[in-house]
Amino acid sequence: MEIKSGERIDDLQAGGLRIIQKKGEFCFGSDSVLLSAFAHFKKNASVIDLGAGSGAISFLLAAHNPDLKITALEINESAADRLARGIELNGISERVCAKKGDIRLVRELYESASFDGAISNPPYRQELGNSVSPPLPALRSARQEENVTIEDIAAAAGYLLRPKARLFLLVPSLRLSEFMKTLSSKHLEPKRVRFIHPKIELPSKLAMLELIKDGKSGLSIEPPLVMMTKDNMETEEVKQIYSRQ
Repeated sequence: MEIKSGERIDDLQAGGLRIIQKKGEFCFGSDSVLLSAFAHFKKNASVIDLGAGSGAISFLLAAHNPDLKITALEINESAADRLARGIELNGISERVCAKKGDIRLVRELYESASFDGAISNPPYRQELGNSVSPPLPALRSARQEENVTIEDIAAAAGYLLRPKARLFLLVPSLRLSEFMKTLSSKHLEPKRVRFIHPKIELPSKLAMLELIKDGKSGLSIEPPLVMMTKDNMETEEVKQIYSRQ
C-alpha cells in the first residue's frame, strides 16, 4: 500500500485504526472525534458519510460500531484516494466503502431511501469580502461553502435517507436556526442539539445536531459540552470522549 510524497500515517487511537493525511490539506481534528461520539445508529445500519475527506469520521464510526456498513462519499480526488488507501491500510473493506462522487449528484449515484443513517461535518464558513481564505483549494473547499452548501447537504440527505433514519451534523451555532429551517424543508426534523463551548464562560461556536427523516416535532437541548477548564485543561467529559478512542 503506497504512501505518497507529503503524506503521513496518523494513529486514530480507536481500535488500532489509522488515517493517511497530507500536509497542506484538511486534516481531522476534535470536530470529527466529537461528532462521531455524538452519533448513534441502529444495529447493522447502512450509513453514508457525506464529504468524508480522508475518512476520519467513517473510521471512528467503524472502530466503535463494528456492525455498521459505511459508505464514505468524497468529491476531492486527492482525499478520496487517501480514503481508499486508508481502508486498505486498516483492512476494513468489508465494513467501509469509499466512493468518489459529488454530494450534489447523489441521484445519479444511488436510489432514493438507500440508507439508514447519515453523518456529515460540512464546510460551513461563508466567504466574506474582508475575510482571508485558505490559500490552497483543498483547504478552502473543506472549510468554506465553496463547492457544497447546507442546501446541498439537506437535499442529499433528504433523498438518500429512509423514513425515520437519522442524520448527524456539526453546525455553526450562529447559523443553527438557518440550518434547521433548511433541513426541515427536506423533511429532516431536528430532534437533539448539543452546543460546544471552548470554555464555560465563552459563547458556543459549534453545535452538534441530530435529525430524523420524517420525524415528529420536538427538540431536546442537551447540556453543553465544554472543552476546556478555566485553567486551560481538558474537561473530564472531553477526556472521557478521547479515552473511548
